[in-house]
Amino acid sequence: MAMEITSDALRIDDIVVAGDLRRKWIGKAMLREAAELARKFEKMQLVVTDARGADEFLRRVGFEEQGSVWIRRVG
Repeated sequence: MAMEITSDALRIDDIVVAGDLRRKWIGKAMLREAAELARKFEKMQLVVTDARGADEFLRRVGFEEQGSVWIRRVG
């Protein structure tokens, strides 16, 4: 996972799980840790600006599409 802390959110630039390890909750675990990190830095949302085909995954883990950006509240 590649991420950056911005002025108002924790932005996730990339998240990758090897094909043979998918569907084992690894992506969800990484996002859970990202949400905890966001809370520690007092950022109340996770933001994904380039979903690159991960739309369904992001939807399943609580993100909402808002224009070209995916957002999940963590507060």
